[in-house]
Amino acid sequence: MGNELSIIQGWLSEARTAFNACATHLDELDDAIGDGDHGSNMSRGFEAASTMDYATFNTAAKALKQIGMTLLGTIGGASGSLYGTFFLTMASHWPSQVNAPRFAALLRAARDAVQATGRAEVGDKTMVDPLDAAVKAMEAAGDDAHLLDSLRAGVDAAQAARDATRDMVAKRGRAALLGEKSVGHIDPGAESMTLVLELSLRHLSDLG
Repeated sequence: MGNELSIIQGWLSEARTAFNACATHLDELDDAIGDGDHGSNMSRGFEAASTMDYATFNTAAKALKQIGMTLLGTIGGASGSLYGTFFLTMASHWPSQVNAPRFAALLRAARDAVQATGRAEVGDKTMVDPLDAAVKAMEAAGDDAHLLDSLRAGVDAAQAARDATRDMVAKRGRAALLGEKSVGHIDPGAESMTLVLELSLRHLSDLG
């Protein structure tokens, strides 16, 4: 269990570094179709989540729950609710032993919860697009896949789905008000979710 906690802490620590580095890029993506603060908000949230006292948690699920609550309270707005939901659902579905099919199942549960919270469907140009693609690719990898290979397939699919949001018309959030004018821009939420999944490949693959 201690190893799980150190891996999750490493995941969040690198997420803090990554979101600090790409905050301006995400803000620019968001400025084109939203409020222009997605990167700043994500950076603030993961800064707080990465600096929690992980020594106080005795299970990975408890750490993930606190991460979710922290993101919910610090990112703010719709993104705070969605990322809080993502990590809280991971916490409630965390298995006693992580492998490829179990991780795919918990990621599916997280996707379903995010969809329900944001009332978004695949193709609406949101963070759901790369998340859904990752889930489906990991499930397609099969129950016998190594976690590393399953996560790699999920990340590859998420990256393609993120890029595909450029040609979509936004159906949710402030971007939806732009209608056809939202075409030509990658969704900032899809970009940030893909980054979270990319970092999971670098860290969580060590769990299985």
